[in-house]
Amino acid sequence: MPDLFHTLFVFLCMAVVGMAIGVFFDIFRAMRLAYRPVLLKHKIFDKISTQIGDILFVILSACLFLLSVYLVNDGYIAGYVVLGTLVGLGVYAFLLNKPVVIIFKYIFSIFYYIFKVIAVTFKKIFSYHKSK
Repeated sequence: MPDLFHTLFVFLCMAVVGMAIGVFFDIFRAMRLAYRPVLLKHKIFDKISTQIGDILFVILSACLFLLSVYLVNDGYIAGYVVLGTLVGLGVYAFLLNKPVVIIFKYIFSIFYYIFKVIAVTFKKIFSYHKSK
């Protein structure tokens, strides 16, 4: 049976992992919100990209959780490990969710407009060379 300090350490580490999973979820959510106008033009692509994003999120979150359990608790999954992760997710959802989504949405919107300007520029350059 693990001692109290080790159990508390693992619990707190898994709470941090839960927060990281929450941030990871919000990154996917912010990407979906930032690129929504583009995806709405192609309805089938919108549904497919959402499903692919959800599957990627689940796989990567499970890998993060299992790798963390392996590194922090030697691969032993106990109730306090799962509870720590859920507490971390809950704390993140109630305290940091909205600001993080706003920040990532803004960042992805900036990337979208930068790539849009680059694409329009290249389109004009290549259409100029075609006409000659």
